[in-house]
Amino acid sequence: VYVPAGYDASTERLPVVYVPGGKDAIEQGGLPNALDQLIGTQAPSMVVVFVHPQPPPPPGTRPSDDQGQKLSESLAEEVVPFVDGRYRTRTERGARALVAGGFAGYEALDAAFRRPDVFGRVSTQSAFMLTEGLNELKALVEKATTAPESVSLEWSAYDLRAERLVGTRMYLDEASVMGTENAIMAAVLAEGET
Repeated sequence: VYVPAGYDASTERLPVVYVPGGKDAIEQGGLPNALDQLIGTQAPSMVVVFVHPQPPPPPGTRPSDDQGQKLSESLAEEVVPFVDGRYRTRTERGARALVAGGFAGYEALDAAFRRPDVFGRVSTQSAFMLTEGLNELKALVEKATTAPESVSLEWSAYDLRAERLVGTRMYLDEASVMGTENAIMAAVLAEGET
């Protein structure tokens, strides 16, 4: 769980961002460092919960058919109450967001449409869905009586614009959605040409 600088000295209740695929967001994307740089200047204060993925099934087996439902229910019924009980969070659904990319983007969309009573916002970058998952998500959306307040989907759309960039070359040891997103954020905040 990430809390912004000054959290302990404040009494303000903060919105919460849940990040499925949190291990990659931390290790490959460097998201905590990006948050340190952005909060207070480009982004409001927030609590960020990095949700680590389930271990893969044993070799020769496949995940259970209801794995997405189990993850969505676990987030809504266990993780959210745990976080709300231990941190100063805003508890209305509009103050809770799910943000993820790649495979975890599907998990974020599933949770948002399966439990829109808990999560009011969802944003994904290059959400990866196999046909079975896509069909399940379509069914959730079609039968939803309530939807998230805000849904943002992006696929391979990097529109870089900035008036001030300082040049440097950036190399990613391993291509990843989160790593690319953080490189883009760094370039936008830099001065000169990147």
